[in-house]
Amino acid sequence: MNIFNFKNLILAGLVISTHKVQLYASALEEMIQNTNVHHLVGEALLEDLRENLGEFTPLVPEHTAFGEGVRCPEIYGDNPVRDALKKGEEITDYEKKAKANYIVAKVVLDNAWAAGKDPKNSWADPENIFDIPQQLQAGRVRPDVKRFPYSEKDGIPQNPLGKTGFTGRGELGLWGPNPAADPVVFRVNQGQLQVLLVERSDAEGEFAIPGGMVDPADSTVSVAALRELREETGLEAVKEKMLFLGDVYSGHADDPRDTDNAWMVTTVYAWLLTADIEEGKIESSDEVISKKWQNVMPILSGKLKLWEGHEDFVRGAVHTLLQYDVK
Repeated sequence: MNIFNFKNLILAGLVISTHKVQLYASALEEMIQNTNVHHLVGEALLEDLRENLGEFTPLVPEHTAFGEGVRCPEIYGDNPVRDALKKGEEITDYEKKAKANYIVAKVVLDNAWAAGKDPKNSWADPENIFDIPQQLQAGRVRPDVKRFPYSEKDGIPQNPLGKTGFTGRGELGLWGPNPAADPVVFRVNQGQLQVLLVERSDAEGEFAIPGGMVDPADSTVSVAALRELREETGLEAVKEKMLFLGDVYSGHADDPRDTDNAWMVTTVYAWLLTADIEEGKIESSDEVISKKWQNVMPILSGKLKLWEGHEDFVRGAVHTLLQYDVK
């Protein structure tokens, strides 16, 4: 090989190496931009969000919606004890009165585990709480609720937020905490931050963030949240197009189905779309009527209320977004 050809090879190698470096640098810059909220949202919009959010206080679980039901409100019915509790009145002989208001929905009993029944087709606990170890031995998988501590009395879980006027499980499948997962998904559209909401079939005209119960088959709670997102909105999670902002809330969910022995807990996560994602059809048409992208400003200002106080979750998610780049 002559010197001329050798020099050309060296120069060609340098050009290729320089091109590779440029490609790596471009990919790195794109990755940084797609994980930088200031870049994705813009400083002007972030400032508007800070102003409209105002002083943020951490979410504190409430205890106001209990003992009313959602799909089977008739089993809750009239209950003077519940009504007195909601007024803050003292109840004499409470335990006796609450035991007289023992309730469990037929749909729960129909799907409760019993000896000889396939545990994989039983999403509800057995009616006798002391049969739970037997059902677990039979192969039924129960959602992990260790993150949500509670006390027991005579082996029966006690609602940590207090009395409801009802004993039993009501409409809920599990004794004790019933875990749910709620995804808050944002996008920036035409200079506005928008959140994805669904219109619930059990509360027509009211909008909420998507979400639902954690299934035993869900490997993690965040997986459950993304599954519910797909089922209720048709939005398929694409990791490369969704920036995970973080946990928003984990704890008691103020829920109309709560009783003294069964209550809702939830974990709320927040994501920001970094690119457009194709939206399919709603899978859970029995639970959701419609979906929409809603500008967050009316929610932050208090002009727009959501189902069962979900505006607090949206506010918490906006706070999480604003904190993302300063962690």
